[in-house]
Amino acid sequence: MNRKTVSGIMLTLLLLGMFILAFNIQSIKAEPRTWTVDDDRVECPDADFTSIQQAINAAGSGDTIYVYNGTYYERVKIDKHLNLVGADKGTTIIDANGANEAIYVHSDAKKVVISGFTIKKSLQGILLLNDFSTVSGNIVTNNLNGIVMRSSNGHIISDNKIVSNGQDGIYMRGSHDNKFYNNIIDNNGRCGIWSGSSFNNVFAVNILSNNRYGIWSGSSFKNNIFYHNNFIENTKQVRMYEPQYANIWDDGYPSGGNYLSDYTTRYPSVGDEYHGENQDILGSDGIWDSPYVIDVNNQDNYPLVKPWPIIPVSVDLSPDTLNLRSEGTWITAYIQLPVGYNPEDTDATTILLNETIQPVLDPKYGFVTNSSEYLIDHNEDGILERMVRFDKAEVMALLSVGEATLTITGEVNSTPFEGTDTIRVRGK
Repeated sequence: MNRKTVSGIMLTLLLLGMFILAFNIQSIKAEPRTWTVDDDRVECPDADFTSIQQAINAAGSGDTIYVYNGTYYERVKIDKHLNLVGADKGTTIIDANGANEAIYVHSDAKKVVISGFTIKKSLQGILLLNDFSTVSGNIVTNNLNGIVMRSSNGHIISDNKIVSNGQDGIYMRGSHDNKFYNNIIDNNGRCGIWSGSSFNNVFAVNILSNNRYGIWSGSSFKNNIFYHNNFIENTKQVRMYEPQYANIWDDGYPSGGNYLSDYTTRYPSVGDEYHGENQDILGSDGIWDSPYVIDVNNQDNYPLVKPWPIIPVSVDLSPDTLNLRSEGTWITAYIQLPVGYNPEDTDATTILLNETIQPVLDPKYGFVTNSSEYLIDHNEDGILERMVRFDKAEVMALLSVGEATLTITGEVNSTPFEGTDTIRVRGK
């Protein structure tokens, strides 16, 4: 065998070996890894890092960074595809201490997941410059703006509490085809949502409450869809800067549109006496009989009479037989929420009996202030109920002899609930 032949074989083998080595390295890199972060290494002594940014810098594309409880005083920059997961949104905190952003997502970082954090004290809580990411299950609070999206498309923004930010809860410009589901956007200084030059976004089942503007649209805001949102006590529910652009404000009939808390103020003579696609058939359907008009090209054709959703709860009133002559101070209600809702999150100040009577809220009573007294497994099914008590004399004033169905309403995590129970009333 001549030298040229040997050299050719050796070169071929060398190239083949390099190809196999490169393939193996590429295979190893493709395997995603989970990195752990613990600021003080108390919960996780073997944590990989004490800083979130250190973990991001070390991570490869597609890796997961799991962050244990603690307060992380840093500005976080994400420039690659990864999952950033906090242990608990209440106690896993990113405190940016006044930085421009708490979490900055670069335009190169596709398909990022951010979940499980409290994000605060920045000019822009989460800045998204990328596409196709998920921001879910976070608390974004005490920033100038909560979530900011610039030329940012195809995201899912869901199940976040975006509250008490100085200016806007969500600020979006030039952002399209995003979906906003089940967010609580409350008590932000200017707008719940500010949007300009954005289209084909979907906003559904969000609560926009106690903002100066629920939604403020800037220029070229069009072809966006809104339904089953609750607009509650915003100074102005919706402000359209350019009314020539049309958006869709309901999900058709019978699904309905949005709940707007100022409907009865704007349309005091309109009721819910009719149903049907044209609201012309006698009989109520939970939809007001006339549209809610925003401007010439924007109106909710099927505005909801009550907030969406109303969580159905089980109510057990005690005593279930009431003698109008009997003595006693209280009527007690045990409220059992569906699985997935925490009775500790029930806001007792929102509870009403038959929409008129508040429960006893005087802190001198232990059953008002002591959770071991007001969180009770009354029916012994392993699920805690929220107990409240009503002044018996106030309740008796509503009743007459016979059967009486009483309705309990209230809110849990700003979402309305409603339930009923029937008691028997005996005469004097």
